[in-house]
Amino acid sequence: MARLSLARVGALLLTATTALMISALSAAADTTAKYNGKSVHDGHVFNFAPGTKPSATVETKTFELQLADGKMVETYCVELETDIVPGADYVDAPWKDYPATTGGSVAGEVLWVLNHGYPTVKGDALSKKIGQPIDDKQALTATQAAVWYFSSNQKPKIGEGNAPAVVAAYEYFLKNAKPEAEPKGALVISKGADFAIKDGKAGPFVVATNSDKVTLSIKGDGVSIVDADGKPLTTVADGGKFFVKGPADKAASAVVTGSGNGPAFPVGQLWVGKKQKTQSLISVSSDHGKVSGEIKVDFTAPVVPTTPAPQPAPKPELANTGASVYGLAGLAVLLLGGGVAAVVLQRRRNKAAEQG
Repeated sequence: MARLSLARVGALLLTATTALMISALSAAADTTAKYNGKSVHDGHVFNFAPGTKPSATVETKTFELQLADGKMVETYCVELETDIVPGADYVDAPWKDYPATTGGSVAGEVLWVLNHGYPTVKGDALSKKIGQPIDDKQALTATQAAVWYFSSNQKPKIGEGNAPAVVAAYEYFLKNAKPEAEPKGALVISKGADFAIKDGKAGPFVVATNSDKVTLSIKGDGVSIVDADGKPLTTVADGGKFFVKGPADKAASAVVTGSGNGPAFPVGQLWVGKKQKTQSLISVSSDHGKVSGEIKVDFTAPVVPTTPAPQPAPKPELANTGASVYGLAGLAVLLLGGGVAAVVLQRRRNKAAEQG
């Protein structure tokens, strides 16, 4: 049987395919904001147990951060141990960059409290959860105290002198809070869990946003946005899915952009001092405006199967009986020589006999 060459084996393994590369979300530039010493809403003083640092008695309020475009972001404090500096510049940051020197962290429970506390949930609605009346100022006080509890490694205990409604709401937050995932942005496009490349399209891609509606657009040659059935798609809502259809016979690059109108920053966005040490803050609401997100998809050219070149049939070989051809020839020469010598010797003997 003829043996296959390595080149032919490699050729047989090739199949026609279109590879796909998906870039990470384009990194947005850091957003700078300034604290001008203004508060958005004021709460009551909250009393922690004695020994809480730096003070057991703390004022509660939400702080206003002013963006360069004039938009406002409402925030809570997440760094109990550090004072806020009026006029300080802030920059948005991921939770892992929380600078608390005491070992605290922006735990997922903080986001749960923000999503279930004031101002996301007003006092009237919160009162139904805690079983007693509570106004907005009291709800703010309990919300801030719970945020401090989860973001500080002190885990400060509640002290004396707090209103019963504040205590009830605070205990409700601590008892029911569950870790929630860090928000990724006001509008984020990412690969779906069931992502695949099939029937000439890649997807699904999933849109996460606070906008009511997201308009999709695409740039690239020979590419388009479609739904699961392959039909053109231009708008989606939060959680909506789409696919990118690429060319079948050539490489292509596509940039998909989603745009909408919603909060400039999601609830749970961390803000840290840009050039100086100041109290870290976390978004609870923000002015609405244009938000966008994008993702890049690169289709590589198909790999065409290679037809293997015909291989020559192997040449037949002599049967090997165990004896060398050269050995047999040598033996024949040796026997022939021996025979000639014997004839010559016999003739000399006969001649000697005749003379005698």
